[in-house]
Formats: sequence, structure tokens, C-alpha cells
Amino acid sequence: MKTLFTLLVIGVLCTAAPLCQAAQTAPNISQEDLLAATITTADLNTDYGDRAQWWPQFPEFYDSHFKDTPDELFYIVQNYTHANPFDGRKIETALTLYNTSQGASDAFKNRSELTDKSVTLTTGPAVGDECRYFTRLSTARGKESTLRFRFDCVMVRITKLGSSDYAGSDTLASYAKPIARRLKWLLAGKLKAQPISAASTTLLPPDAATTAVGPVLGTARNPAEAWALIDSTNDPVKIRTWLYGAGAAILLQRRYLLNADPKQIVEAVLFTFPDAESAEKWCAYSLKDIKPSESLNPGRTGSFSGFSYKRSSAIYELTFAKGRYVADISAWSPFDTTTSACEFPVRSLGELWYNSLPGR
Repeated sequence: MKTLFTLLVIGVLCTAAPLCQAAQTAPNISQEDLLAATITTADLNTDYGDRAQWWPQFPEFYDSHFKDTPDELFYIVQNYTHANPFDGRKIETALTLYNTSQGASDAFKNRSELTDKSVTLTTGPAVGDECRYFTRLSTARGKESTLRFRFDCVMVRITKLGSSDYAGSDTLASYAKPIARRLKWLLAGKLKAQPISAASTTLLPPDAATTAVGPVLGTARNPAEAWALIDSTNDPVKIRTWLYGAGAAILLQRRYLLNADPKQIVEAVLFTFPDAESAEKWCAYSLKDIKPSESLNPGRTGSFSGFSYKRSSAIYELTFAKGRYVADISAWSPFDTTTSACEFPVRSLGELWYNSLPGR
């Protein structure tokens, strides 16, 4: 069972180092490559010492269908939630790749008109080619502390929120430092995403899924904490303990754009257990709260399966078990209204995936 965090992509400015001379982008950069440049759990150790205190959410991949400016190619989001205790603190990062450094600079300057309103500008260390620090207090998100900076043709936003006080500029700059270093490697062609093994990727939906659903936006390996944070039980410690104890510590994720309605996305997540019994227990737990009024036909996805449209969260979700695997497919609109265009592609993807997964 899945619930969603509400994503608010806030924009953000201090003029720092001289602007880049070359208005160009490095070739062959994928969304997964851009994700490899952002902050990691290990980077957060310098702030809190215990990496288990920060849990990563599922990364978010967005292509040009979600762009704000013509020169934008795509962007990724990687957020973290503070655990032990769960006190509402979060760190959000968003990295956007532009076709040119000039396009990124233009977009950077326009952010103040698009999204940076009712903010208090602050000062801080120079980062990248342009940067801006600000704070904002909102009813929905509490105290926000943000650093946005541009590095060549990439714009980066780092936001810390939920603390009792605003984060200092030095703290935000410390988060930016490893990102800037990796962006330098990325744009020089020296950084690529760590490849996922062929043995793992063959377990994801088959290539025919792109015909049934739409193009792949991104693929990632995630720790079980990512699911624990969105599970509808709202008990992340319990879910994390269950998944790790059952041997499903690593989850595979693939995100698609929905051709039938490009405002919608479809996400496939694979749980791999050591045996069929463990998989069926997890699947049964995931299906137990489906309301008859929200239940849909799961198609040809086996005897351990269920499909529903959850009105409260506006998510289509199909879950099934086959052998030692549990597959979860969800569809929704991250920034608009979820539509019924999701139902048939999710069912079609489920059937394709069920047929391709091994039975043990």
C-alpha cells in the first residue's frame, strides 16, 4: 500500500564565481547520471554522524513534459526524511539539466518571479556560478531554508525544512559542496550512474511495457526505507523492520511517462524475497485494505493480486505476487489531477510483467 508525499518544487539567488564561458552541456547524460550527482546519505553523515538518521525517499524523474522553460531537458528530485526520531525534518534536492549554460542562467534568474515569493534573502558562501540563499515560513511546510545555485548548465535546489529554527547558510553550503564536485565530474564525462546488474534489470517490466505505457523516465535501486516512508500504515519503523527481516532490503524502481496522458506517471517497484511464502505474506498485507468500492479488475496477474483506485490519495495501484517476487505498479499525476487514463495501462503493464517474471 502506497501513499505519496506532496512534492513542491520551489525555485530560488547570490552571484558568486564568474559565469561559465562555454554554453554547452556534456553529451550522453541520463537522468540516472544526474541523480548520481546529488547528495547522498553518506554526505549527510558529516552533519549528523549516523547515516541511519536520514532515510532516502524514492527518487523522482521528470522529462521535458514537466519543464518550466524551453531550454530545460529534464530534472530529478531526491529527498530525505529524518528518522530516529521522526521529527518532521526533511532535506530536498532537485537538479535540473538545461541544454545550455545560458539557458540555465536565464531560468535561474526567472525563478524569483515564478516560485520565490514571500522570502527573506540571506547571505552565505559562494557556490557555483550563481547562487541564492533564502528562508521562508509557510503554513504547510513550516520553516524552509533554501540554497539554489547554478553550475554551468545545471540548476540545483537544496531545501531543509521542519527544524525548530532555520538552517544556517554554512549548513546548506556544506550540502552543496559534494553536489558541485560531482557536477564537475558529470559535465566532464567522468561521472556515470552505477549500473544495475543485468540479472536485476531482467526482473523489471519487459521492453514491451514502453508500448503499453510510455517511455522510461528513470530506473534506480533503493533501500527498503524508501518504501517504509510511503507505506500507508504510517509506521515506517515497523515496515522497514519487516522488509529487512524478510530479506527484501533492496527494491528496484522504474518510472514511466504515461503516453495516454503525459501529465500522469506510472511507477513499478519490485520486492524480491528469499521464498514464495514471504512474498505472499507481504502481498496479502499490501492488499488487505482495498475497499470493495475502490476495487478494480487486476487482469491476468495471478491469484495473489489486487487493483484499486484509492480516492483519498488519488492513486491507481496494482499489486501481485509471483514466486518470490512482489510487484507494485502505481499511477498518478504529481502536479495535476489523476485521471482514468491510468487504469488500462496499469493493468496492461501488470499482465506483461506477471508473464515475464520467473515463477520462483
